[in-house]
Amino acid sequence: MCRDMEVMLQNYKVNRKGKKIAEKREGEIKYTVGRLMAVGDLKALLARVLGITKMESVLRSAGLDQLLDGANDGTTFDVYRVATWATLKREFPIHMDHKNMRGTPIGDTENPASFLHAQVDRWRMETEEDPETHPVFSVMFRNSVIETLPSSTRAKLEDVVGLITSKPRREFSEHLVQCSG
Repeated sequence: MCRDMEVMLQNYKVNRKGKKIAEKREGEIKYTVGRLMAVGDLKALLARVLGITKMESVLRSAGLDQLLDGANDGTTFDVYRVATWATLKREFPIHMDHKNMRGTPIGDTENPASFLHAQVDRWRMETEEDPETHPVFSVMFRNSVIETLPSSTRAKLEDVVGLITSKPRREFSEHLVQCSG
């Protein structure tokens, strides 16, 4: 197995409870985007992480039975990427736990706008959704951000009517930055 695959195995894991197929480490690209993988590399990765039986089941579920015999191991994985990831997402759906979605507290000298941007990126990575596209996600996201702020900032934000439930993203961001300053 090549060194790239070893690095990927160290960085991406399957939660044994089936909650998530991949985790992003700080500063790394999610899944295999930007990496040139062969079918054999993918099979080795999946077999090592999921086990051979589950790897074969995933490939069959993706309609990729032709990859099981090894004849295509040297071909590029890009042709099969969409079907494979769709199957993995279906087999290992993401289940969010709001308690685990709370970010790290804002630093004393951290720029509030940068902090908010980092929180949006973290949510997008964890949920594969923009936190503002669904009302429930929006409320959960905004609450998790506010919980990480100093108590004096939280108190100021509590006075803003509709901040968590009905204000547009831009207004939420502006209020957060203004109250943090």
